[in-house]
Amino acid sequence: MENVIAHNHNSLPDPSVEEATLWLNSLNTEQVHNSGWIEVNTRLHGMALAARTFLNERYPDAAERKAAFDGMTIGLLAMVHFADIRELTQLFEQGSNDEMAAHPDQNAAPPAAA
Repeated sequence: MENVIAHNHNSLPDPSVEEATLWLNSLNTEQVHNSGWIEVNTRLHGMALAARTFLNERYPDAAERKAAFDGMTIGLLAMVHFADIRELTQLFEQGSNDEMAAHPDQNAAPPAAA
């Protein structure tokens, strides 16, 4: 299956297993629990507010609630992380295409050696 990140701007990111594994391996529990929730709350504020209420109601046990928050945070962070990658990729590709269009003579193959 083709990687959807660079191909379909309107869908949710769908990184390959390798891409997701590499990113997940870069996370640590403290980072997810502290700065991860801040990022999710900033970028997906409505979702974060609804999730906070949902998780507080469904998980009265503090340890279970922390685990649920961390799991949800990882999922939402993954969405924004890979959406950012897709957006940056599209910007770089567009910039490259614009540069090639602005200087078509520089994109031609060099003359063959005689």
